[in-house]
Amino acid sequence: MCRSWCRRWVAPLINHFTPLIADQGDAIDRPADRLAGKPAGSACRALPVQP
Repeated sequence: MCRSWCRRWVAPLINHFTPLIADQGDAIDRPADRLAGKPAGSACRALPVQP
């Protein structure tokens, strides 16, 4: 039972939630910077021209 549970739930959770948690740095830094009074940067010039 334990092996089937692990195959069904644990592996997908680890595969999906570990990167989600690990990549939160930028998502947390942006609001923290705004609250600290730092100006917001812009990446608009890096975007392709839209019709």
